[in-house]
Amino acid sequence: GKVFATTTANASSGWAQMVDLGGNTYKDLAVGQDSSGNKRWVLHCSNNTNEVAYVNDSADMTNASNWTEVNLSPNHKSVQEGVSMAWGNDVWILGGTTATRTVGATTYYDGPHHSTDGGAGWTKIDVDNTGNEAMKTVNYKEGNIWFVSFGPDLWKSTDNGLNWTLLGTIEAGKDIMCLAYDGNNRW
Repeated sequence: GKVFATTTANASSGWAQMVDLGGNTYKDLAVGQDSSGNKRWVLHCSNNTNEVAYVNDSADMTNASNWTEVNLSPNHKSVQEGVSMAWGNDVWILGGTTATRTVGATTYYDGPHHSTDGGAGWTKIDVDNTGNEAMKTVNYKEGNIWFVSFGPDLWKSTDNGLNWTLLGTIEAGKDIMCLAYDGNNRW
């Protein structure tokens, strides 16, 4: 639950503990905006409770009580690999662990989550992830376009993460651990 920060531009020195948020095992950190356009920091942890914590940049980020925790239902933990959270076009998308569960005769897929209110509220996104792989990367491109990976498979959304299309497998049996875009057609 510890967050370290530096104000040294090249990050070569000055690192110090900024805040200790307790026992949660936060794995992902991303910066974006809340629904009013204010800079917001969001953390995703691998616990089953309070999986998300966020704070606006204008708050005293060193005070743990200024961070708001969000308990997702069903549980949606972060993964060890990749950065599975991103912000773009006023949308946050949260990856992480995935699971199928059966209640009676119905099978539910607990997939990634989507937020349009700065990370305060999250809605589960249904993706036909038949491999039941963890979502290890999330990448915003531009406009309404997003890319994510599940195991070796690359998926694309053209509507801010509400619907997804499988583009294909990059390398069978190998997980996509990270994904980056240079802004000039190279991934």
